[in-house]
Amino acid sequence: MSSKRAERAREIGDTVKETLGEYIVQRSADEVHFADVTVDQLAALLLKDPSLLKPLIAACNMGKRAIRKDLGIELDTFRPRLDRDKAYQVAEYLLPSLPKAIFIESLVALDAYQWVDSAIRKIKGRWERQFGDQLRAAGVQCKKRKFKVRKQEFELDLAYPCDGEILLAVDMKMIGHPSDKHKRGDEIVNKAMEYKGQVPRGVFVAVIYYPFDDDRQSLRERLTLGAKYVDDVIFAGDDDESVAAAVDRLLHHYRSVEGVARRQDDLLLG
Repeated sequence: MSSKRAERAREIGDTVKETLGEYIVQRSADEVHFADVTVDQLAALLLKDPSLLKPLIAACNMGKRAIRKDLGIELDTFRPRLDRDKAYQVAEYLLPSLPKAIFIESLVALDAYQWVDSAIRKIKGRWERQFGDQLRAAGVQCKKRKFKVRKQEFELDLAYPCDGEILLAVDMKMIGHPSDKHKRGDEIVNKAMEYKGQVPRGVFVAVIYYPFDDDRQSLRERLTLGAKYVDDVIFAGDDDESVAAAVDRLLHHYRSVEGVARRQDDLLLG
């Protein structure tokens, strides 16, 4: 793996030099040489200032799940609490995977990316609860649910009903940067396609936080072009007015599938 990683690094370096050569300027920058750091020294540094942990994990292309899985240690990597034993175990685990040298500004950038990603996930959790609370207040019995296709499991942020066949599937995405729209859009379409394969009469709705007004139409077209796996795309902010408007749209879909469910119950009872 390390040889492939080194080969990839050389290829990208050569590509950058060839394609962006006229924009490259040479300058001096502060660099951390991890090749000169021992496990004991790194453990002492982590014990002295645990906030180093997150950028170091990011520099190893890892997350806290790797530490949990391989070391059996549960940590809040942004505010870790380390004793001497844990600091040593983590240092011993990370040091072989750290680059031999890295610019300080690169460590800062990696930490900033991880922080923003974590902040978006926390906001998304509160955002999802807003929708769930308002739908339940309107009488819709909904919750997070999963469905399985060929041993692969998919999660829906909101689903109606709470058990049995899922008639209304809601996938919620926060897309914090235009460059992420293609990847997130493909994730939505793939989930919708798998869902419709199981429940052809069901309704799949994508609720998206995407604060780039000028670019929304292209994202909508990406989600709805071709086969109609995604029945509706609702853009919503995290303010009360925007959430309320999006919930009204979801209630429209709920009423349509609720009628289907009622007719099905009548047929079974009849």
